[in-house]
Amino acid sequence: MDPFLSVPTLTIICNNFEPVTGERYNPGPRGIAEKAENYLRSTGGAGTVFVGPEAEFFVFDDVKYQADPYNTGFKLDSAELPINGDKSYEGGNLGHRIQTKAGYMSTPPGLRSRNTIAWFCTTMPAINIVTESYHVVL
Repeated sequence: MDPFLSVPTLTIICNNFEPVTGERYNPGPRGIAEKAENYLRSTGGAGTVFVGPEAEFFVFDDVKYQADPYNTGFKLDSAELPINGDKSYEGGNLGHRIQTKAGYMSTPPGLRSRNTIAWFCTTMPAINIVTESYHVVL
C-alpha cells in the first residue's frame, strides 16, 4: 500500500512484456538491467549484479504545460530557482539562490524542500523500500 496517498492505493512493481510477441519490453528499465546482468555473467565480468534505484525529487511551486499540436512545452517555477533572485514575494525576497548545477547535496536555508524529501525517505520503509542514504541535487 502506498503511504503517501490519502486514498488507499496499491503500488505494483512488475516486468513489462510486448503483448503480441510475449517478449520482454526492451526499453523498460527492468529489462535493461536484466540484459546488463546477463551480459556481465556471460562475459565473466560478474557473477552477481546489485542494482539499486535512486529516487529523484523535483519539488516545484508552479508547473504549467501545453500539449497542443502547434504549442507543446512546459514551464517550471520554484522560489528556489536561480531565475527568482529578483522576484517579489510577500514577506520579501532574500535574493540568494543556489545557482544552476551548484546545488549538489544542498542544505537549508537554500533548500526549502529538505523536510519534504526527508519525510519521503523516512516513510519509504513502510512500503518495503530501504533507504540507505539520500542527498539533494538542484
